[in-house]
Amino acid sequence: MIDEDKTREQLIAELAQLRKRVTNAEAGMPDADAAVTDMVRIVHRSPTVTFVWRGCDGWPVSFVSESVRRYGHIPQDLIGLVHHERYIASQDLPAFIATFVEARGSPSSRSFMREYRLLTRSGETRWVRERLWVERDDRGTITHFTGLLTDVEDLRQLEAVVHEQKQRLSALFEGATQPILLHDPSGRCIDVNLAACDLLGYTRDELLHIPFDAPVSADTAARAQRLARAGAGARDVAFEGEFIGRDGSRLPAVLESHAVELKGDRAILTLMQSQVLGVSVRAAPPREPGEIEALRRQIEEMEQTNRHLQEERDAASAGRSRYEEQLRKTEVLLRDVHHRVKNNLQVVASLLGLQAEYVQDQRALDAFAESQNRVRAMALVHERMYQSSDLARIDLGAYVRDLAERMFTALGADPGIALDVDVESISLPMDTVIPCGLLVSELISNSIKHAFPQGRGGSVGVTLHRQDDRIALTVADDGVGFPQGIDYRHTETLGLQLVGILAEQLGATIDLSSSDGTRFSITFRDEG
Repeated sequence: MIDEDKTREQLIAELAQLRKRVTNAEAGMPDADAAVTDMVRIVHRSPTVTFVWRGCDGWPVSFVSESVRRYGHIPQDLIGLVHHERYIASQDLPAFIATFVEARGSPSSRSFMREYRLLTRSGETRWVRERLWVERDDRGTITHFTGLLTDVEDLRQLEAVVHEQKQRLSALFEGATQPILLHDPSGRCIDVNLAACDLLGYTRDELLHIPFDAPVSADTAARAQRLARAGAGARDVAFEGEFIGRDGSRLPAVLESHAVELKGDRAILTLMQSQVLGVSVRAAPPREPGEIEALRRQIEEMEQTNRHLQEERDAASAGRSRYEEQLRKTEVLLRDVHHRVKNNLQVVASLLGLQAEYVQDQRALDAFAESQNRVRAMALVHERMYQSSDLARIDLGAYVRDLAERMFTALGADPGIALDVDVESISLPMDTVIPCGLLVSELISNSIKHAFPQGRGGSVGVTLHRQDDRIALTVADDGVGFPQGIDYRHTETLGLQLVGILAEQLGATIDLSSSDGTRFSITFRDEG
């Protein structure tokens, strides 16, 4: 359940508490992991829904915050989707896709605002307003889009009510048989209906650009000014005045006037009962409460609705700004956590190296070196996380390339052994990347140590590619080959035991080929 009632002060206090925990994380890794978990929890429980779409063809979803559950969706079910009609209303889908296309053709564009209907899991629609940011790499290529979605369904319904009221008011105003004028206390005409234009001989635009005392006698203008000074609620019914038509004709009239509130200011609403040669255009006296009373009530209702709408919009804008600032602070803190975790892991690796200097047994030295490499592989993940623009996912291909090159250097591979890396850019969550990295580390280490005895030359190859809905990772060498009769799943060495454990963690299958060297082929489900 998303806590929408949490105050800004509570969120700030919680962030301050987490910063303290991150600072204390230098003394122990478990607390840093807890800080990461807490920060992710804060992002996921924000009422603002966060979507991240990859910048490649189809714009697949790569991240959705837990707050999408308020619409009945499960975040994991949306990850990887390119069929956006599952969560976007069909009538809004073309414009939704057009924004991604427009961003590609506008290199200078950084963000967009758009509104569309989000489909709930039950098939209902809710209007959302989205601020969409465009992220590009150093070459200007779009890497991903990040959208913050705010629910505006209630605002949309309120706007529909206001629109309906405006239509009713306009029909009442324009359809009235009596001429009606609306002007401010200074005498500027704000609006007139068609009956007033017909009576006075002016167009609407002309009446809106001339002072009120131009088409009326001095006495009539003075009476209106007194009413304006008297304040809201003052009323002067059926006072006699004189209007002056466009052709100069003088038109005796009976007026019914009210002071009303309009957009927070005072205005005068005047209904004219025209008389010519002492005969009223209307045979009956003004009705009570009459059309003017209904019009006044409509104006008051409309003003109240407008005020409520503005308050809702101001609240939504303030809330959006608050959550955007919260997410920005969360991102900064998460990057800091990953940076500190990486530093702590490097300290652990250095301590293992220092301790190894006091060890004489070669098998123990090898165990220390292997542990150092495993810690460095995990540290590299956190290094890539805090450098990445996407804190939820890592480019596995770039990570594997970097890790393989570092492993060759760290293990002191013979110059006669070449490294061949052929990897595809695949974005995956951190909990998938870490076991992949450890697998690569173990298998490269195994090849360098055992495949090329007595200075034998050769090559070690690492490949990573998508195959339909699965990912294929291969580590191979053209060395002496894996010993016959030995099952890698049941060996005494910790390294090969870890290979089986890590593959099981990924839900992967392993195929070992010993012809022309050794080839470990690992395939697992594509979570991207």
